[in-house]
Amino acid sequence: MSWGYRIGSSIALVVAALLIYMAPAAGGVQPSVGLYYTLNSNPQVGAGQAAPLWQLLIRTDTPSIYYKSGSANTAWTQLGGGGAGGAVTSVACGTGVSCTPNPIVATGTVALNITPTTCAAGSAEISTAANGTSSCAAFVNAAGTGLSLAGSTLSVNLTPTTCAAGSAEISTAANGTSSCGVFVNAVGTGLSLSGSTASLNISPTTCGANQAEITTAADGTSTCGTFIPGANLSGTTSTIAKFTSSTAVGNSSATDDGTTFAINTNKVTVTESSGNTSIAGTLGVTGLTTATGGINSSGGVTTIGQLIGTVQADTSTGTTTDFSLNATTTTITWNGASSATWNGITGGAAGRRISIINISNGANTLTIGNESGTTANRTRLAGATNLVLTTQSNGSAGVILEYSSALSRWMEIARTNPVYGYQLELGGILNLNVGSARIQDSATAAAATSCGSGPSPSVTVGESFMTVTTGGGATGCVVTFGTAFSNTPTCTVTSQSGTQAAYTVSTTAVTLGTGTAAATNYDIVCIDH
Repeated sequence: MSWGYRIGSSIALVVAALLIYMAPAAGGVQPSVGLYYTLNSNPQVGAGQAAPLWQLLIRTDTPSIYYKSGSANTAWTQLGGGGAGGAVTSVACGTGVSCTPNPIVATGTVALNITPTTCAAGSAEISTAANGTSSCAAFVNAAGTGLSLAGSTLSVNLTPTTCAAGSAEISTAANGTSSCGVFVNAVGTGLSLSGSTASLNISPTTCGANQAEITTAADGTSTCGTFIPGANLSGTTSTIAKFTSSTAVGNSSATDDGTTFAINTNKVTVTESSGNTSIAGTLGVTGLTTATGGINSSGGVTTIGQLIGTVQADTSTGTTTDFSLNATTTTITWNGASSATWNGITGGAAGRRISIINISNGANTLTIGNESGTTANRTRLAGATNLVLTTQSNGSAGVILEYSSALSRWMEIARTNPVYGYQLELGGILNLNVGSARIQDSATAAAATSCGSGPSPSVTVGESFMTVTTGGGATGCVVTFGTAFSNTPTCTVTSQSGTQAAYTVSTTAVTLGTGTAAATNYDIVCIDH
């Protein structure tokens, strides 16, 4: 039987099954529905053959069958063979198949050629080759540690260890045997053991009279130390104790009765509720002392090295009721762009003294209102009239006020006056025009040296009341009086710019030191004792 015959028979069966009527068409014969054929052209090349998707086509010159697998005319896929078609002339058999004859060129017999392998007892097939032969491997036939094998049965084989009394298992091997360790059977310091019961075993020490425990050992015993014997103690109620010797305690000079702390019979006392402190002797202070509430001296200040408050600069204009004074201000420098009026000044406290200076330019004036403003803030001025402070060049530059708590008023102490010089107020007005009292300047003016340069330093007015202008680059200045004072005068130095300098005073000069600024005006007032 030839392969061409077999293909022809298949085609006949397909045609018969579909019962399709065939009619010739251009380029070959095409069926009316579902089946196409061509005589001598390959539908996969050239123009191809038009047909709906999945239709069949038979090529008769080289018997083969195609099906329509795409939309293009050449989208035909051949079924069951090469593109060229043709007849099979021989068949040869490979592994696992036998041919009789081999090869078969016309007719013959094809059969399976498999040689199965039978595995021995205790083994089983683990792989099979193409010819049916198998590879065998032995079953498990031995057991390792902790297991036992009987026939086909594998079992756990553990030998547990029973620990003796007083011991316990601490580790276990793979076969189930254990290592045992003995329980604690002894105790150390501070413990006791009775059977399986451990207990604290501490022997505390009881210290004797006038003694106390100072160290404790691990077993609870203590080391004791002796107190200062009560027989060596003596004292007075509310008196603070002190050691009068290395082993005895007695009275100190400090007392505390719960209300007042005192030293040496009230030489120093502190009221505990308020903190008010009184010192009967001389208080020497080498560092800076800050008195935020002011300084009140009933006996007067006899020696002054430096007594410097805060300069408060102000530029207000127009009318101000109750001018606000800072808590630490001792000098106010006013430099308004136009004139101003103050009706009352706050911050009054018994004995508080302030200086008010007009440092403005031109004709700007500062008027201090007499008896105006809030009652406790009012000023009482000489002549019961307002005080108009003009610029320094016009003579009336400043005023000194001191607050009287009895009158609830700022009282005028002194002012400058273009006619009478400086005025000292003693209830009314006492105008002292120069002379030996040294309240107004003498004819001999003070001189400035070591006071910088370019511009040169200068002294305006005289020697008791003056304005010193420091030169360029100045870091200090020595202002020598035209006539020496008999005693060291009391002097105040106020910077018109607010930059205060430290200074010292002698009978012959005022020396400006730390904080001195270049090209700055300093107002100096000195009063002889």
